Amino acid sequence: MKKMTSMVALMGIGLMVGGTGIDALGTTGLTGTDATAQAATLEGKYSRIDKDAMNSRYQYKVLNKKGKVYSISGTKKNAKLKTIHYLKNYKTKKWTRTKITQVKHNGNWMVYYYMKSNAKNKAAGWVKLTDMQVTSPKPGKATKHEAADFDTWYKDLSKTQRGYYKIAAESGPFALNYKGEQVPLQNLSY
Repeated sequence: MKKMTSMVALMGIGLMVGGTGIDALGTTGLTGTDATAQAATLEGKYSRIDKDAMNSRYQYKVLNKKGKVYSISGTKKNAKLKTIHYLKNYKTKKWTRTKITQVKHNGNWMVYYYMKSNAKNKAAGWVKLTDMQVTSPKPGKATKHEAADFDTWYKDLSKTQRGYYKIAAESGPFALNYKGEQVPLQNLSY
C-alpha cells in the first residue's frame, strides 16, 4: 500500500510539473524542469558536524563573487546542500555570522558560517568561510606577538590542515603534553 501511495504521489507531481506521469517515474529521461531542480542540489556525498552558535559582532563582505549561499538539510552523515542565493547579487551588502559548522565533501573539510545580510530580502544561509572577508573588526595577520584572527588563519591552511582542524574542533580544547603529543585539556597531566 505504501508503494502504491508513493507511485500515485509521484505521478501527481509529474502531471503538475511536466504534463504526464511518465517523466516523473524517470522512464523517458529528465525533462527541463527536472534537470533544473537537480542542478540546484549539490551532487556528491556531504557530511557535517554540529551547528554551533557564535558571536555575531563580526561584519563581512563578499570576497568570492562566484560563491553561493546554501541551505543545509539531511542528517550529519548525509547532509544535502542546496543553493538558495548567489553572492554576486549581494556584493555591496554587509553580512553577519550567527552559526558555524564544518562540511566534508570528497574527503575535504570546510568551515561554513550561517550568515544574514542587510539586503531588503534578508538573504540568509550557509556560506563558505573562504567566500567572505571580515570588514569589522579589522582582520589581523599574525605578528611576532599576536595570532591572526580565525578567518585569516583558516584561509591559509591547506586541505590536510583543515582536516586536522576538524578533528581538533570535535574533540574539544587540546594542548601538548610533556612528550609533545596532542591531548584533550581534561587529560593533561604533568
